[in-house]
Amino acid sequence: MPLKKYYYALIFSIVSTCLFAQTATVKGIVRDASTKELLVGVSVYTSPTNATTTSVAGAYELTIPAGKTNLIFTYIGYANDTVKLNLKDGEQKTLNKNLGSTDVELNTVVVSTSKYGKKIQKETVTMDVLKPRFVETNNITNALQAVSRTPGITVMDGSISIRGGSGYAYGSGSRVLLVIDDMPLMTPDRGEIRWEMAPMENMSQMEIIKGASTVQYGAAALNGVIHLRTAYPTDTPETRIQLYTEQYDVSNRVLKKEWQNKPEFAWWNNRKNLTYFQKPQQTGVSFLHKHRFGQIDFVISGNLHNQQSHLDREYENRTRFTTKLKYTPKQLNGRLSLSLNSTIMYRHNGFQFWWKDIKTPYVSSDGVSIEERYFYAFLDPSLTYIDKKQNQHRIMGRWYYFNNLNSSLGPKAQFGMIDYQFRHDFGSFAKIIVGLNNLHYSNLDGTLGNHQGNYGGIYVTGDVNYKGLSVNAGIRLEYFNLDKKTGLAMLQFQNIKKNGDTVKITLPVFRIGLNYQIRKYNYLRASFGTAYRFPSIAERFVNYDMGQLRVRENQNILPENGYTFELGYKRSFNISNWRGYADAVVFWNEFSQMIEFQNTEIGVEKGSDGKYTMVATFQSQNVTRARIFGWEFAIVGEGKIGRNVDMTAQLGYTYVYPLSLDADGAKKDIGFTLDRAFGTFYHPDSMNRMIMLKYRNRHVFKADIDILFFKHYRFGTSLQYYSYMDNVDAIFEIAIPGLGDYRQKHLYKGDFIWDLRLGFDLNKHVSFNFIARNVLNRFYQLRPARPNQPRTFNFALNFKF
Repeated sequence: MPLKKYYYALIFSIVSTCLFAQTATVKGIVRDASTKELLVGVSVYTSPTNATTTSVAGAYELTIPAGKTNLIFTYIGYANDTVKLNLKDGEQKTLNKNLGSTDVELNTVVVSTSKYGKKIQKETVTMDVLKPRFVETNNITNALQAVSRTPGITVMDGSISIRGGSGYAYGSGSRVLLVIDDMPLMTPDRGEIRWEMAPMENMSQMEIIKGASTVQYGAAALNGVIHLRTAYPTDTPETRIQLYTEQYDVSNRVLKKEWQNKPEFAWWNNRKNLTYFQKPQQTGVSFLHKHRFGQIDFVISGNLHNQQSHLDREYENRTRFTTKLKYTPKQLNGRLSLSLNSTIMYRHNGFQFWWKDIKTPYVSSDGVSIEERYFYAFLDPSLTYIDKKQNQHRIMGRWYYFNNLNSSLGPKAQFGMIDYQFRHDFGSFAKIIVGLNNLHYSNLDGTLGNHQGNYGGIYVTGDVNYKGLSVNAGIRLEYFNLDKKTGLAMLQFQNIKKNGDTVKITLPVFRIGLNYQIRKYNYLRASFGTAYRFPSIAERFVNYDMGQLRVRENQNILPENGYTFELGYKRSFNISNWRGYADAVVFWNEFSQMIEFQNTEIGVEKGSDGKYTMVATFQSQNVTRARIFGWEFAIVGEGKIGRNVDMTAQLGYTYVYPLSLDADGAKKDIGFTLDRAFGTFYHPDSMNRMIMLKYRNRHVFKADIDILFFKHYRFGTSLQYYSYMDNVDAIFEIAIPGLGDYRQKHLYKGDFIWDLRLGFDLNKHVSFNFIARNVLNRFYQLRPARPNQPRTFNFALNFKF
């Protein structure tokens, strides 16, 4: 009898095993239903014990029981989706899903800070996001035009400052880094951003990080990062063409009483036989084509642009072509992708530094204009692989080359860069990225000399999420080598007392940030990040004469470093179908050995005509310590209001108090900074202006609103306000004719710029935009002695197929 029991038990066990061993496999990719963005971390399961999550490529693969079963997809902020399946034993099925959002919050996903996608409400630092609609409705063809309309950012001669983090730095180094599709784009000699190389016609999203970002992107990101993400094709091919032109107000009548009816402003009206292209105007065409050929994604875009500025010696002619190519082998279910991106550009331009005099402010002073003719090119190969344990391996490279076509003496430079990243996800609880990169460059320049070197580093960054708390942290160790001289990017903290002695602590660059959802739709964040920047070759070795200006080298200049602390609060809101958020932040920046362009000497020289003229010598120097305190408020929203109105809005106000701690009369204690920040909020006296860092606007307000009526009619407006620039180099007010008198007459008076735009979508293929820029035709100058443009009328005709 016992033997018979064992026999039946064995038969039952075999049959049960056979039955339960019948399985099938289901796999696929999960996307956002509206944006088609890949969704990372979506839960896919048939039961609590049989589950998986989507990878960084949005892909999943799950073994499920054969027969009838329910496959469930869940993701925070999206509607759950259940699919009924009936699969045979051993069957493999591909099931791609698009999930629809149910979140009442604005669903903006950013990647720049953590190098993976997360909702902007969960970020630990302040970020602004610009979307394609903003670029299209404002007829933007240059990345700098888009950045300049962002709250908290000021632009001077192509260089940008985020929250007062930079002064005047034309051609000598930037504290802000431009990144295109995760790859930094900065010239190796002067540390400049070539904004014209950014393919704005194919922008998917532009993300702006405000504050120290050295850990993620290296030494150039001391003050922040501008990250342009470009788009790949969808299943439907797409072609876009934009024809545009901008005409200047030929009357050139300006609003301010002292400038009314000044025909000499409009130099183009006083010169005979000028062609259309020699008068102030801009004309151009942009195009884009995206196509998916099976497993191959292909994008080609370009821009042809011709412009003569209102400034008589300032012009630009450029031609740029950009391509993107990506191959994703079908056999690996999206786990491997190979990409190759490229850009070439020819640019011929002129630039003038200051006016002849206040009576002819659009005409250049003699000897202070330059002409440039360059060829640029870069090639970016990359590989992304998701291994069987869902770890991501990414290798990115860049070869960059440019050459001055006007002179055999250069500058001529090239560099090669490689970056390896490893990412591992611990479910939805934590993520870690480890990276290693290196860049080697060589530079031939008759002005700066011949130099070569390399820099690179190793970094670790990670996120931990637990309930409503998100913690983000990272560390970076970076080195640099210039002409065989090597150094490390290390922070040194002094004046720490221990037993009466001063202790020096040396640390690598690091950051940490917290974001806590204190209640539904309410987020509190705090972050602390350190940063480091090596001086550019230009800051070390430049020797250049221009008019009455002498720029001299400083080979002893030291790297600058600092930190950013901010405390912020974000509140999401939903008004009917209009979603958005309000954001408030207080920030505190400290810099050591900050590099500023300083007037070092004033003298007199005898010219070839026998006349004596005053000359000023400038040099990049270290300001031992600097401090910037301030706050920022912003409101962002998008969506429908009622049935027939679709509106986007972005408004922001920024206040900064930029203190030079080395200036006479400045004190280093915190109380002094707070007292001056609030006590001089409106009209600081001359003594308080002298202790401020130069070339900063303390108050900046920007707003942009765009409304689409009945799916065809558009109306939009943008406003910009910049307060009076409190401190500039005194020598310029003396040496540049009329500048001192102009600044004295406009003391404490800011600049207000107002644009209006109209548009009409004829159908889904053709649309038309009209913009009146500087509607009130105000005479203003964001950088002293270089006036901004008068009223212009911009027209754009857009085709989409």
